[in-house]
Amino acid sequence: MPVAGFALAQGMRPELFEDAIGMPFSRFLLSMDQMFDAQDVEKLWNVMDNTSMGPSASVIAATQFSLQGFYHGVLRGAAFAPTARKALEFICEFRSLISHRIELRLEETANFASFSFFDPTDLVVSGHCNQSGGAIQWQWLLDWVVGDIALHSVSFIHGRNGPAESYNDFFQCDVEFDCWADHSRLVFDREILDRPLRASDSVGFALARAQGRKLLEANPASADDPLTARIKKAIADNAADGVFEVGLAVQRANVSMRTAQRHAVREGFNLFDLIQQQRAKIASAWLTTEPERPIGDVAEHLGYSDDRAFRRAFKQWTGITPSQFKRLQQTPSRYEPKDPALPPTSSSSLRAAHPYD
Repeated sequence: MPVAGFALAQGMRPELFEDAIGMPFSRFLLSMDQMFDAQDVEKLWNVMDNTSMGPSASVIAATQFSLQGFYHGVLRGAAFAPTARKALEFICEFRSLISHRIELRLEETANFASFSFFDPTDLVVSGHCNQSGGAIQWQWLLDWVVGDIALHSVSFIHGRNGPAESYNDFFQCDVEFDCWADHSRLVFDREILDRPLRASDSVGFALARAQGRKLLEANPASADDPLTARIKKAIADNAADGVFEVGLAVQRANVSMRTAQRHAVREGFNLFDLIQQQRAKIASAWLTTEPERPIGDVAEHLGYSDDRAFRRAFKQWTGITPSQFKRLQQTPSRYEPKDPALPPTSSSSLRAAHPYD
């Protein structure tokens, strides 16, 4: 619904809107709480990117959306935090109030900090939600952190949906696309985390945290308890190492198999399904960034004995075959630069040195 509102606010003509979502415009107006699936949302983004409403709708959204409405008050509550670190930790803690699907991470090294994000719906679409979410988060930091701040780098796991210059102008740094990683991320100086916020208020922050916890308690399925978070992290870390076995994942989480299985049943998730989610993310990233890689190589890396088993699994994850997925990433609906001086990111650059690594 926020994307539909943004599209109309940007001047999308009713007939284009109807073509994109397959719904009469009058019906949409009579049912403003209408929910669209990922494919419909993707069509709206593509129409915005391919009409005269301006390039890179994903980043335009960051400056024109109502942040409080888009993020359901989570960013508004975070603005009361004493420091940028506490604010980002707050956003990560209450991320399920924004969407039960998104994954957020705040990580630190000696000199740098990284805010990472991932939306599973982007596995089958072109990354608009991922890119607009990153842009909105950076705009929020610019609005609320005291003093001048700048990014070292921005990396997205999907291809760009507009000219590179519009992304570089917005983030004021070089932006990488089609990066081989499990999350997209913003990287900046670690000292920014200790900066105060313009609206810092201890009472307001305490109230926001209390309200957030009350909302999570009212919908416990939307929040990860510490053990679930530890199991998910172990599965993700193993997947990054090319390991996709439940037994090794629970071992890495430092918990017995019996305890992990009982906990999964009690919390309503399946350990094998979590591993399959990681496989889906890795497969989609490889098929996007290295389409020339043989399907058999992808299948072998993901632990499949033959590519037929992998093809069946991939269709279960996404609803389409690996070959169809590759073609979808190369369809004309995605932005293709007309200037040969702006080639798409090559796979040889995907592992270039990164200041956060």
